[in-house]
Amino acid sequence: GLPLLVEYALGLDPASPDASSAAIPALQRTAGGELVFRFTRSLAAADVVLSVETTDALDAAWTATAVAPVIESETGTTRTLAFTFPAPVRALFVRLRAQPAP
Repeated sequence: GLPLLVEYALGLDPASPDASSAAIPALQRTAGGELVFRFTRSLAAADVVLSVETTDALDAAWTATAVAPVIESETGTTRTLAFTFPAPVRALFVRLRAQPAP
């Protein structure tokens, strides 16, 4: 499963399996070859800072992405964000990092 702080930030129930949840971060390739990293966060989890980090090799350092997010949708309780990495993308690993807000 996901780390508890990530589950909390995404508004998931840590006592339930998450395999079918649309809130789980997903990486998809578009028809044009772009990679889109998408997740839905809970607006109630304002005490958690989420950041998207990337690397081109798992044995290399992770860095915060320079790609700006696009808000795809928002309800009173959630916000869906998408980070689009332009084509061509040969190798890219993406992770969602959660940290308590300062």
